[in-house]
Amino acid sequence: MMTLKNRAQVYFEVVEVGLKLPSIVKEITLPQMAMYAAVCWDFMPIHYDSGTAQSFGFRAAFADGPMETAFLCQVVTDWLGMQGVLKKISARYRGMVFPGDRLTCKGEVRRKYKEGEETLVEVEVWADNQEEQKVVYGTAVVKLPLRI
Repeated sequence: MMTLKNRAQVYFEVVEVGLKLPSIVKEITLPQMAMYAAVCWDFMPIHYDSGTAQSFGFRAAFADGPMETAFLCQVVTDWLGMQGVLKKISARYRGMVFPGDRLTCKGEVRRKYKEGEETLVEVEVWADNQEEQKVVYGTAVVKLPLRI
């Protein structure tokens, strides 16, 4: 298990385009979905009550999109180290996520650049379900420190 103490710092100079970030796996459960909905004050029953979701034509309750985005954020923040900063993330939802799904969340460096004094890295992030369908994807911009 990774802890804050043993998380290595990533520096701008050593990052290369094409670098793959360590992936994380999320097993989706109904209690997890209900807790996320409650924390976000999203009390739409379609996110925690399968009966309600089925009455609208879905096979079961389905995950809040922002929960999936939070998983993508975790891929990036687990990687960038204590001095790195997640400046921006965007996501597009491409498929439904249901209880019992298994998401593998991944990232890959697409670009590194300087903007003024900031040393920035753009990362493509996505999550594939157990059927290898990309259910969410997006981009993140992070600020990484220079090695001095």
